[in-house]
Amino acid sequence: MSGIDSAEIIARLKFDEHGLIPAIVQDVSTGRVLSVAYMTRETVELSLKELQTFFWSRRRQKIWHKGETSGNVQRIR
Repeated sequence: MSGIDSAEIIARLKFDEHGLIPAIVQDVSTGRVLSVAYMTRETVELSLKELQTFFWSRRRQKIWHKGETSGNVQRIR
Protein backbone atom coordinates (compact mmCIF):
# COMPACT_ATOMS: atom_id res chain seq x y z
CA MET A 1 0.00 0.00 0.00
CA SER A 2 2.59 2.56 -1.13
CA GLY A 3 4.31 2.69 2.26
CA ILE A 4 1.28 4.05 4.15
CA ASP A 5 0.34 2.24 7.35
CA SER A 6 -3.28 1.05 7.46
CA ALA A 7 -3.65 2.57 10.95
CA GLU A 8 -2.70 5.94 9.46
CA ILE A 9 -5.32 5.56 6.72
CA ILE A 10 -8.03 4.55 9.19
CA ALA A 11 -7.17 7.45 11.51
CA ARG A 12 -8.01 9.86 8.67
CA LEU A 13 -11.45 8.38 7.97
CA LYS A 14 -14.67 9.89 9.36
CA PHE A 15 -17.07 7.13 10.41
CA ASP A 16 -20.69 8.02 11.14
CA GLU A 17 -22.53 7.51 14.43
CA HIS A 18 -23.12 3.86 13.46
CA GLY A 19 -19.42 3.26 12.83
CA LEU A 20 -19.90 3.18 9.06
CA ILE A 21 -18.30 4.97 6.15
CA PRO A 22 -19.47 4.84 2.52
CA ALA A 23 -17.05 3.16 0.13
CA ILE A 24 -17.06 3.76 -3.61
CA VAL A 25 -15.30 1.09 -5.66
CA GLN A 26 -14.01 2.13 -9.08
CA ASP A 27 -12.38 0.28 -11.95
CA VAL A 28 -8.70 1.25 -11.89
CA SER A 29 -8.50 1.47 -15.70
CA THR A 30 -11.69 3.33 -16.56
CA GLY A 31 -12.70 5.08 -13.35
CA ARG A 32 -16.17 3.54 -13.74
CA VAL A 33 -18.01 3.13 -10.44
CA LEU A 34 -18.49 -0.58 -9.75
CA SER A 35 -20.25 -0.41 -6.40
CA VAL A 36 -21.19 1.73 -3.45
CA ALA A 37 -21.25 -0.01 -0.08
CA TYR A 38 -20.49 0.61 3.59
CA MET A 39 -17.43 -0.28 5.59
CA THR A 40 -16.57 -0.44 9.29
CA ARG A 41 -13.12 -0.01 10.83
CA GLU A 42 -12.82 -3.78 10.86
CA THR A 43 -13.69 -4.17 7.17
CA VAL A 44 -11.30 -1.37 6.19
CA GLU A 45 -8.51 -3.09 8.13
CA LEU A 46 -9.37 -6.46 6.62
CA SER A 47 -9.54 -5.02 3.10
CA LEU A 48 -6.15 -3.34 3.44
CA LYS A 49 -4.61 -6.49 4.90
CA GLU A 50 -6.05 -8.90 2.31
CA LEU A 51 -6.04 -6.43 -0.63
CA GLN A 52 -9.60 -7.48 -1.45
CA THR A 53 -12.83 -5.70 -0.56
CA PHE A 54 -14.78 -6.49 2.57
CA PHE A 55 -17.91 -4.51 3.42
CA TRP A 56 -20.50 -4.33 6.18
CA SER A 57 -23.91 -5.65 5.16
CA ARG A 58 -26.44 -3.43 6.89
CA ARG A 59 -29.26 -5.81 5.99
CA ARG A 60 -27.56 -8.99 7.24
CA GLN A 61 -25.57 -7.20 9.98
CA LYS A 62 -22.36 -9.03 9.15
CA ILE A 63 -19.14 -8.75 7.17
CA TRP A 64 -19.51 -9.36 3.45
CA HIS A 65 -16.46 -10.43 1.43
CA LYS A 66 -17.17 -9.32 -2.12
CA GLY A 67 -16.92 -12.36 -4.38
CA GLU A 68 -17.05 -14.91 -1.58
CA THR A 69 -19.84 -16.86 -3.26
CA SER A 70 -19.65 -15.61 -6.86
CA GLY A 71 -15.88 -15.70 -7.23
CA ASN A 72 -15.92 -12.11 -8.56
CA VAL A 73 -13.58 -10.64 -5.97
CA GLN A 74 -12.57 -7.00 -6.04
CA ARG A 75 -8.83 -6.60 -5.66
CA ILE A 76 -7.28 -3.49 -4.17
CA ARG A 77 -4.30 -1.89 -5.87
